[in-house]
Amino acid sequence: MGSSLGPNGSVIGKCNAAALGCTTAQSTQITATGTFTAQTGQATVDVLVVAGGGSGGSDASGGGGGGGTLLISCHPLTNLGLAVPVTIGAGGATPCCTATPPYGGFPGSETHFGTACGTDTITTTGGGGGGKPSPTAAYPEGYAPSGGSGGGAAWIPPGNAAPTPAGSNGNSPPTCAAYGAPQGNNGGGGWYQHPPSASNAGYGGGGGAGGAGGDGPNPAVSEMGGLGGVGKDVTPVFGAAPQPVYIADGPPRTGPSAPGLFGGGGGGVGTYYAPGGTGGPGGGGESSDGGPPGITPPNRDQSVDGVENTGGGGGGGQTSGSPSSDRGGNGGKGIVLVKEPSQPFVSVGGIWPQQAQYLNKKAGNWT
Repeated sequence: MGSSLGPNGSVIGKCNAAALGCTTAQSTQITATGTFTAQTGQATVDVLVVAGGGSGGSDASGGGGGGGTLLISCHPLTNLGLAVPVTIGAGGATPCCTATPPYGGFPGSETHFGTACGTDTITTTGGGGGGKPSPTAAYPEGYAPSGGSGGGAAWIPPGNAAPTPAGSNGNSPPTCAAYGAPQGNNGGGGWYQHPPSASNAGYGGGGGAGGAGGDGPNPAVSEMGGLGGVGKDVTPVFGAAPQPVYIADGPPRTGPSAPGLFGGGGGGVGTYYAPGGTGGPGGGGESSDGGPPGITPPNRDQSVDGVENTGGGGGGGQTSGSPSSDRGGNGGKGIVLVKEPSQPFVSVGGIWPQQAQYLNKKAGNWT
């Protein structure tokens, strides 16, 4: 008895017409540790990964560095699974107020898009802490911990040789290899006048994801503290402001992330009685004023925290003898933004001839 072939060749099954469709272009904001699930048919996404910002140092110190920031286009989802794990890094905590200040700021924590150290996982490094003026066994004079962006340096106390300690380095590697471009920039350097005087000392601003922190100023030029480095501009990928995925700052900040900036550095303390440095646009916190509360200009008696979910560094704390005023600002925790482009697809049902599978796969329409 002869055999007959079905409409799909030698394979018997339902011969369906293609169901054409299109995935929706959308951006997702992830502000807490959890998972991200892409739309059906998405093979790649654009991803912004921002680590937690570093805290500013306390009792006359530099600003905290912005969290390491990576903006990756067309990142493959192949090895990340259907529900991609996301870990949002915390900001560094203020080192104040303990029994024996002063202390340098603490670095922020890493942010992961994917399983930590997994294939195709994007990991960014927390921002460095702000430097402090007095040494400990762990930290030399003026030292500022490095990070995704470096912390601003403190001044070196009178009697030391070097007048300008450098801010710490940015682009410190994460626990696993970084994916993609550099993550940030260096913090600003500290300064003090010769002959040494505690009233003529400047403190560096924390580095930002888009620019270095400003140096502690020379009082002959300006007594304001070092400016925080600017954050990274993500508008080329996620669009111009306003966008619902951008984070708005509250007063008195001068550098909101609402225009699409993330990972700004914290401002450094100015010379005694002088204004503190402003935070870098992109979530960086301002420094408190240098000098006791009530001394003109009494603009900011306390430092400002980095903005939550921007990776902004905290502002440096002033010197006044008051624990609440000495505190450095906390670093802002990190964030992940994911953009899924719109793309055509074919919804597959039943059994398809091999030639139809091949042609749709070649055209990029097979899901």
